[in-house]
Amino acid sequence: EANLPMDLGLPMPSQRATFYLNLLTDPNPHVRKKAAHAIGQIGDKTCLFRLKDTLAQEPDADIQKAIQEAIAKLEA
Repeated sequence: EANLPMDLGLPMPSQRATFYLNLLTDPNPHVRKKAAHAIGQIGDKTCLFRLKDTLAQEPDADIQKAIQEAIAKLEA
C-alpha cells in the first residue's frame, strides 16, 4: 500500500493540498485513496470543487468513499 507523507516539506497547507489533488488522478488506486484522505486531513476548503469533480469521475467504490469522507470533513 502506498505510504504518502503528510508534510512533504511544503510550508503551506495549500501547497500540500495541490500536491495531493494532483495525485487523485494517479493510476494506482492506493495512491488516490491516500491522497483523498490527506486532503481531508489538510482541511483546505478550496479543494472542494476538485474533490467533487473527481468523485463524479472515480470508478472505484473504495476511493469514492475516501473522497466523500474528505468532502464531509471539509464541509463540516
